[in-house]
Amino acid sequence: MTPKPLDKIIEELAPKIVERFVDEVRAHDLPPRPISREQVIDHLLAYLVDLVGALRGSGDAIARSVGIAAEHGQQRWYVGYDLRTIVLEYGVLRDSILTEVETAGVKLTARDFEAVVAYLTVGIASAVSEFAKRTTQELELALAAARQATEAREDV
Repeated sequence: MTPKPLDKIIEELAPKIVERFVDEVRAHDLPPRPISREQVIDHLLAYLVDLVGALRGSGDAIARSVGIAAEHGQQRWYVGYDLRTIVLEYGVLRDSILTEVETAGVKLTARDFEAVVAYLTVGIASAVSEFAKRTTQELELALAAARQATEAREDV
């Protein structure tokens, strides 16, 4: 009997991975302010679908996942996360995937493990990039307001 490929395994385990992820995020109290279950899950199922596609070699899935991860970073910025917490959340996702795969009795090869970690690394990079972009925009607006206030004070 041929073992199932990792993409099929993750596809089948996606609902369990999401539930484990939600439970872990809530247990670690990662969000700095209350966040709904839907916001915690946000695009996680779509992200896992694209992980499966990426494991199958689909370039479209990888491109979509970068967009989903960027949106994740934007959403996390909006609800008040810091950069460290975004990275921690991706660690929780990695652990959720690997734990559910292991719980299902599947032994990952080094290649499979590296593929999952590489995919999540691209996701982290995209989320962090979007988060940094939003933070920079916010800082630039605050700096402009401070300069304007300084100029107004000097005019007086």
